[in-house]
Amino acid sequence: MKKKTLLTLCAALGTSILLLAGCSSGSTANSSTASRENITYDSAATETAEYEYGYSEEAAGDSSEYEVDADYEYSDVSGEAAAERKLIRTVDMSVETTSYDSALSAIKTQVSKSGGYVEYIYTYNGSSYSSYTSTRNSNLTLRIPSENLDAFLTAVSDICNVVYSDETVTDVTLTYVDLESRILILETEQERLIALLEEAESLEDILTIEERLSEVQYQLESKESQKRTYDNQINYSTVTMYLREVQVLTPTAELTVWQRIGQGFMGSVESICEGTSEAAIWIIIHIPYLVVLGIVVLILGLLVKRHHKKHSKKAGKQNAYSSGNSNTNELITNGNNSIKTEKDSAAKNTGNQ
Repeated sequence: MKKKTLLTLCAALGTSILLLAGCSSGSTANSSTASRENITYDSAATETAEYEYGYSEEAAGDSSEYEVDADYEYSDVSGEAAAERKLIRTVDMSVETTSYDSALSAIKTQVSKSGGYVEYIYTYNGSSYSSYTSTRNSNLTLRIPSENLDAFLTAVSDICNVVYSDETVTDVTLTYVDLESRILILETEQERLIALLEEAESLEDILTIEERLSEVQYQLESKESQKRTYDNQINYSTVTMYLREVQVLTPTAELTVWQRIGQGFMGSVESICEGTSEAAIWIIIHIPYLVVLGIVVLILGLLVKRHHKKHSKKAGKQNAYSSGNSNTNELITNGNNSIKTEKDSAAKNTGNQ
């Protein structure tokens, strides 16, 4: 009998939860307002439905039947529309400056004034040792309150030269409202399960209710964690900034033909002057290496010269020896020829007698 009563109570609890979910979904449909163009929707909202916001006055009174105004122009995300909707704004920008230290300090000060904080910063303190172009730069991830984001971006453009800026706005209103509804349902179910647990008498009923209560509490904690994450992303916009130090700022306005020619010519002259200066600096810096290299080259030259001299002397001796042998052979040959001539003459005279 008690088990049958418990099952009846659980069935009633499930029916009430479904009714509450339907009522909550119906009541949140009227909370939709217009958002600006180029707003992206998260995956969960896209799977539910694709909405175009721009309700007529008649549709505002009835959430089940509404008309979409095709000619509706999206308003800016700032102001009341941004406060009613759940928008996540992210900005990716690249800026440059000729005064790196002062610019970085001013940006940090502006972040504090805006009520935000620096979430991540990476700074490379390069120098002009390896190149005449300064290499100091920073990568920053900043969290700025959404209501102060526009003012912060304006202040950054006054401090630095903005090379590019890319802003993305993600509308998570549908997902956020659905998340709130699910949290409300789970909280209601948790309260009723606790009430049933207090009334349960048998061990089986207690174990069954506690098992379901643990599941509900786990789901509730997960949903509340997701909601806190959304709240943080909605309340604090994310700005990813790349700050770079340069000698000459990138022109933001379009240049004329003559301006481009003049700028290019002056750039070439500056490159030549800087290249000459860098060559002189490189030679001065590497004088110890050049001295060592010169000594090595001198030693190798002396060794080669000595080897060549020794080889030449040996070749001279060989030539002299060969010349002496040649002269001796020639004298012997001449002597033999003389003796033979004398013998021939004597034999001829003897024959004549």
